[in-house]
Amino acid sequence: MAEQMFKGFEGTIMFNGDVVGRAESFSIDVSNNLDKFFEVGSRLAAELKEGNFEVSGSISSGFINSAKLALAIGGDGESMFAQQRLPSFEIVGMVENVNTGKTEKVTLKGCKIDSWSLDLPAEDWVMESVDFQAINISRGTQTAGE
Repeated sequence: MAEQMFKGFEGTIMFNGDVVGRAESFSIDVSNNLDKFFEVGSRLAAELKEGNFEVSGSISSGFINSAKLALAIGGDGESMFAQQRLPSFEIVGMVENVNTGKTEKVTLKGCKIDSWSLDLPAEDWVMESVDFQAINISRGTQTAGE
């Protein structure tokens, strides 16, 4: 049986259905927050219980189109900060199976920026890094060209 090899090739950052940026790479972390329960006198866990489901990740080199983002959130975004709320957005990523040519779509919904940093080197590319948290994650498979 052939080994499943995947290659990421496209990531899109969407706000209210409008594309506001591209992500050259992003990582996704999913945590089920498992807890071990032990019985008195035993060193082995008797049971694993699921905790809260958490989705988080980071985007590197995801340059956001500030003009489209300003249109999407209304004005220059100052009203958003005055109301002390952050906009939520969606990240859609595609990974390609190099053996079959099929792609898998990964969608992160209800994302909010947790932290953001900007690297301004003297003689290199300006790089942006964003850490985010998401409400939900979904995946689906499709053939190339769909």
